[in-house]
Amino acid sequence: CGGGIAIFTVTVGLLGGIYCAALFINWAPWFPTLHDQLKEYLGGLALPKTGLKLGAILLGGAIVFTLGLIDDMCTVKPSIKLCVQGLAALLPVLAGTTATLFVQSPWVGGVITLVWIVAVTNAFNLLDNMDGLSAGVAAVSGALLLVVALQGGQLFLAAFLAVFVGTLLGFLRFNFPPA
Repeated sequence: CGGGIAIFTVTVGLLGGIYCAALFINWAPWFPTLHDQLKEYLGGLALPKTGLKLGAILLGGAIVFTLGLIDDMCTVKPSIKLCVQGLAALLPVLAGTTATLFVQSPWVGGVITLVWIVAVTNAFNLLDNMDGLSAGVAAVSGALLLVVALQGGQLFLAAFLAVFVGTLLGFLRFNFPPA
């Protein structure tokens, strides 16, 4: 439980900083020179819906985190957990964050995204039965995504993943048996 709090706090702190940067970039046209410089280096964050999408992701993550804390303190029925996870996953989908998977239909992409978020959430919850397993798998997955993000030139995603993987590795140091 304590490790999850630390990982969540660092992750939300970083995403919150990116969220504030996105909001600032969208208001930066008041400062033309600064806006041009920011846009050159922070291009993707200047998109109009970026703030809404990041806010939805942050809120959905906070809901799932809170559900996990409540479940750790007192058992929550699986049906309730699934409903809350579904509602939390619906927030990014409604904000426009959807997978395409070579499908042009936004409805299909939304359903795929919703199912994927809930499935990955539960997969990591099931992995959390041994010390270090869930965080270790997340660190390996995050490191692989970091490499892909760097190869694709997605610097903000890479920066987020670098901090996330670092947080997980710092947590793992204290999560080996007997944790």
